[in-house]
Amino acid sequence: MKNYLLLNISILYWIFIAPFKGQFFKIAPIFRQMVFIGVRAAPMVALTAFSVGVTLAMQAAHSL
Repeated sequence: MKNYLLLNISILYWIFIAPFKGQFFKIAPIFRQMVFIGVRAAPMVALTAFSVGVTLAMQAAHSL
């Protein structure tokens, strides 16, 4: 619970207080994390899409 409270305080600080103090978050690390998460998620997305495709094909073949 303590970590959750600290996270919320940090989020509120960076949204409402830091911009008025001239402190801005750096875009490069945020973009790097977005790319890292996207690349790591690609195999799971492909597996899910394949599974849904196979299920849909099997159900369509059954209805013919």
